[in-house]
Amino acid sequence: MPLTPSQRAAVESVHEPLFIQAGAGTGKTFTLTKRIAYGLSQESGPLIGDVDRLLTITFTNKAAGELVGRVRAELRAQGLDEESLKIDAAWISTIHSMCRRMLLSHAFDVGIDPGANLLTEDETQALSALALDALLRDNANDARLVMLFDNLGVESATNLISSLSELLMLAPGGGDDFDLGPAPAPARTIASRVQGLLATYQGALAELDELGLPEGKITYAQNRDKVAAVSKFAAVAVALETLLASQGGAFSWSMLANAIEECRPPGGGNLSAPYKGIFGECKDALLELAAEAQSASAYELLRVALDFAAEHLDRHRALKRAQGAFDTNDLLIAAYKLLDEDDELAQSYRDSFDSVMVDEFQDTDNLQVGIVGKICDEGLTTLATVGDAQQSIYGFRGADLEVYQRMRAMMRERGSNEVELTINYRSQPDILRFVEGVFSKPEFFGGEFLKVSSGREEDSGPSWLAPDEPRVKILLSAGHKAERGQGRTSVDALRQADAVALADEFERLHARGASYGDMAILLQSTKGAKAGPYLRELRRRGIPVIVSGGSDFFLQPEVSTVSMLLRVLADRDDDEALFALLGSGFFDASDDALLALSVINRQCLKLLPGESRAKPSLYDALCLYVEKAQGNLDKSLTRAFDTLEHALSASPGTPLAQIVREAIALSGWQATLAARGIEGGAIFANIERMCDLIDDYEALNGHAPFATSSYFRGLVDMAHEGMAARAKLGTLVSSGSNAVRIMTIHSSKGLEFPIVAVAEFEKSARNTGTQLISLSEEGKRYLALGVTGSNAAARYLADEDQDPGSFALASEVAEHRAHAHQLKKLRDAQEQQRLLYVALTRARDKLILVTHDGAFASKGDLSAGLTGSCLHAVFGKDIPAGHAQVTTDAGALVELVVTEVPHGAQDDQANDEESSLVVTHRYPAFEPSPRISAQPLASRRIYSYSSIAHRDAQRHELAAPAIALRDRSRDVETVSPVGSSFHLVAQWLASAPRADGRGIERRMLAAAHRYGLDEEQRARLAKAVAAWVSSERYAMVQGYARRHAEYAFCVDVEGVPLEGYIDLACFDDAGGALVIDYKTGTGGQDDDLHARYELQAQCYAYALLSAGSCEHVDMAFVRPEADMQEVRFAFDASDIPALAQRILAS
Repeated sequence: MPLTPSQRAAVESVHEPLFIQAGAGTGKTFTLTKRIAYGLSQESGPLIGDVDRLLTITFTNKAAGELVGRVRAELRAQGLDEESLKIDAAWISTIHSMCRRMLLSHAFDVGIDPGANLLTEDETQALSALALDALLRDNANDARLVMLFDNLGVESATNLISSLSELLMLAPGGGDDFDLGPAPAPARTIASRVQGLLATYQGALAELDELGLPEGKITYAQNRDKVAAVSKFAAVAVALETLLASQGGAFSWSMLANAIEECRPPGGGNLSAPYKGIFGECKDALLELAAEAQSASAYELLRVALDFAAEHLDRHRALKRAQGAFDTNDLLIAAYKLLDEDDELAQSYRDSFDSVMVDEFQDTDNLQVGIVGKICDEGLTTLATVGDAQQSIYGFRGADLEVYQRMRAMMRERGSNEVELTINYRSQPDILRFVEGVFSKPEFFGGEFLKVSSGREEDSGPSWLAPDEPRVKILLSAGHKAERGQGRTSVDALRQADAVALADEFERLHARGASYGDMAILLQSTKGAKAGPYLRELRRRGIPVIVSGGSDFFLQPEVSTVSMLLRVLADRDDDEALFALLGSGFFDASDDALLALSVINRQCLKLLPGESRAKPSLYDALCLYVEKAQGNLDKSLTRAFDTLEHALSASPGTPLAQIVREAIALSGWQATLAARGIEGGAIFANIERMCDLIDDYEALNGHAPFATSSYFRGLVDMAHEGMAARAKLGTLVSSGSNAVRIMTIHSSKGLEFPIVAVAEFEKSARNTGTQLISLSEEGKRYLALGVTGSNAAARYLADEDQDPGSFALASEVAEHRAHAHQLKKLRDAQEQQRLLYVALTRARDKLILVTHDGAFASKGDLSAGLTGSCLHAVFGKDIPAGHAQVTTDAGALVELVVTEVPHGAQDDQANDEESSLVVTHRYPAFEPSPRISAQPLASRRIYSYSSIAHRDAQRHELAAPAIALRDRSRDVETVSPVGSSFHLVAQWLASAPRADGRGIERRMLAAAHRYGLDEEQRARLAKAVAAWVSSERYAMVQGYARRHAEYAFCVDVEGVPLEGYIDLACFDDAGGALVIDYKTGTGGQDDDLHARYELQAQCYAYALLSAGSCEHVDMAFVRPEADMQEVRFAFDASDIPALAQRILAS
């Protein structure tokens, strides 16, 4: 494809700063590719001396890979074969990858271990949480922290500290990089301020007494009420004065703000001028003091939180250093400081690069631009940026459009060449004219709008679009406002109407020949309330649909279900997890079946005498149900029993992801999903993604079911608590698959679809509350707390129509906070507009806007907001009330369809059985492998060492019929926090292919966090682990090729099943086995210990010998906290009968 004049200007610009504005769909990647090839060619000089003198920064790794491939192909096409072979050596990467490459080249200078690990986002968050826990614990009695908690609440305060810590992490100058505004007046001035307010009210009371009653309609009673209101405020002021005196002068702005928060300023009502003036004066005086107190309090809280954030950052960095690891933020700040503090090194990089290109420049932040500036020459002649201010939508990630604008101004000062790419090769002309008609309006982008024109023919388009059919369609669900006090049409009903109207449109287009795979629904969020109505309606009609993109992976039901299975594999007595698993799609047990289990759990499993701590588990009930039901078995429960028996028997030595996949096949869930076609395929894709994540975790941490379960449970919990546990939704549906896609607008960036429906794009301004405000304006980096509350002072500060200067003389601190708050609201509204622009420009042939208004059918106008502004920009002042076609000012033909939704309409969430869809994914085949215990229980009793040891010690009679419950809780050496932590680390040590010092420290840190160890307990754990790994016994264990941590067994002892777990079982090729059982603590003498552990050793020996796992077994009960003392036993196959009798006699 030939270059357009604008593209050629961008490609051939040399020896000058180049600023490229690339509108949506204008071929910026094509242009970048051509510019790189041109720079390497002799035609340009060459501008770029060699491939390794080229630096190009992309927004994502995917974009970098795509650009490398395109450049390689372009170089070959131009005969530059030698350069094409070297393109992989070019610096084409994200800025994080660039910084890492730079730092590793100078690892010694910056003190970085070249072999250091790069932490994942989840690992970074986990370490940050550990640092925060330690900070809060160590400062629990600090009055400043108590003040934060009292004023903001614990959750908001801790979130604030974490957010500030992240900001400080990327601030080269620390807290000095931020403008918190003027400091509030000293606290000692509060008394005089309160006294002044009191004097104002006392004077008002005196004036009212002198003026007497007003004339006209105001009655004495009304006037008396007004006087009472003033008296109330005067009483509050007196109370504040008394409080101030009682504090001995130790009064803070926070205390004042809290004390007057509930005050209500009196209004003038219908009073005549003299009286209204008096009340107005009182109101202004109260508002000014209340606004100042709230703002000063916010400043104090922010300053305190900033101090704690700095300490948290230090702790977080220390944890990362201790592990020899770093994260992506470390890369940025370390690279910046390296270049900033060593100008000679920075100059060497400036001399190394003939060309520095930055893609998606509108999504950079202050630090990233600072790094780029350090490696460009002073005149910026090597710099070329590509971006579009209209597509800046990553403010929530720190992207700052003002940084983009400042850099543009700087490049202009140095004589930049500004090139606009305005030929769009994606969208049909009418779609672009529609976009122009909206965003060129003053209430949108106005004069800053970058107009793009279509490079396509007017009548171009697919066959399913008639030539005269409008390319833009607006579906408006219009609600009714009911009688006074009865509200209006519910949002749920309106959303359901939206979904129905869109489904109708999709079916119409499909009937004309459009593929469902050509259709996409773009939303601000794919959470249930937003995406749910569309998913339900499309599925109800049998339209294939999947959800892709976004960050809600760990909120998906199937992901939670897999997490529940992991919990059961880690602890089969986890009743909560098992109950959820049985009722999920995994087994689909009915309510009656679950009730039957509950009855067995409560009534049939009687506690043994003296076993007050024993608790019947749901799994025990399941086992007993399968044994007792006698032909009247619920299929879902028998399937659950067989599946779980297989999974539990395999869990000690089989990778967990493999067990999950086998369990899904064995349970029948896989077949069920396969029968559900493309929707089932989407669910299975998420399961496969979860299995991949489990594989990744075990590859890094070893086979440790408890640790793995805890890790993924934490991610699911965080997701449900609203924390960003980010993972892309899996998808088995390729770009050519025949399914409607639902995705977030952010996920759609860089993509295009023949048919795009944009829905739920209206988003009300977020309640800033204790939200941290951090933004730039004219070089300043504002830092403030958002205005919170609904009292008069808060409304006064938050009112965008209020001029903060009107009370600037009274309080500069209030002016600063009000300005920051109002600027934040403005920036959020502007980003919402840009988000809508990005969504609309994803459409290639047909654009559909889906929106609603709760009262349009009644009042004939739209509520204020983005929806109203957008439709008024298209239709003018009067919105048609029904079906209409109009031509916009820019010449776009637009169709409007209005659907009235009556008041009282309900959201129809019919659960119709879904149609069977064509299977588009081949599911893996699975043949279950033999297992130790495949048959139902053959006896009324289940033995485990813990239960029989407890009964033996108490000399209780074993009453039949009874079930002996597995309960490790009685083994104090196992369940103490230190003991549990040691077992978790030892599990990993047994399975890890290589256990270095850093890995061990990370495992100990994770275990200590999980079990809440204090400093003394952590020291005990570290000492115990060190003793174990330095022991001769540990070295002996490492010589075994077959090592199994948490080795599960279930064997028959003359008709009675015996089950349990062995801490570590090692097997050799000569029929021998070594069993290790860890015992923490230091108490007990040798003879006592031998007697204490003898029955446990006999149970373990019988399990291994009777199952034929070995011919002889040596056992060592190791005590790492007692100088590695060992209690040893040895058995062989000839001992089996005696062992059985000893167990049965216990």
